[in-house]
Amino acid sequence: MSNQEKLRAIRKKKGWSQEHLARELGVSFQTVHRWETGKFEPSPLAQEKIDRLLKEEG
Repeated sequence: MSNQEKLRAIRKKKGWSQEHLARELGVSFQTVHRWETGKFEPSPLAQEKIDRLLKEEG
């Protein structure tokens, strides 16, 4: 499963919108959308935050 798919799966499992996930990560909605569609990769700092969310679910 790609990071994009993992991010989307975690978000949907939590029942969060892209806007809510963006607030949790301290980024814009557009940024989350771009990550989920594969247009951009998260920065190292954002990836750390995403990893923490994944670990909480893991």
